[in-house]
Amino acid sequence: MNVPKLAGEEDLVTKIQSQIQTLENEGFATGFELRHAHRMEDQSNLIASVAAEINAQLIVVGTRGQGRLVGALLGSVAQGLLHSAACPVLVIPSGDGKQPATDSTERSTEAKASG
Repeated sequence: MNVPKLAGEEDLVTKIQSQIQTLENEGFATGFELRHAHRMEDQSNLIASVAAEINAQLIVVGTRGQGRLVGALLGSVAQGLLHSAACPVLVIPSGDGKQPATDSTERSTEAKASG
């Protein structure tokens, strides 16, 4: 079956494989498997079910840095995985340099702690 690829997918796979090789050279046990799936379920449940199928020890997922409000309204794969995965989930914040939006309670608590 011919599955369409995402733009830049081959470059991303090459980059990930290079990073895996670096980790292996430093003595870490690693594994990488790319799967294209066409199941009718939300993404977090799909990732959690594949992780369970392969007995994954850890799921690593990134965020898009949209903040808690947007994640709550639109849904978040990372948040869904935290609730549905049978193994630990490591959530890596976006690398765009932006801090996620915080509510006013958190800002005032931070101001009190630093002041």
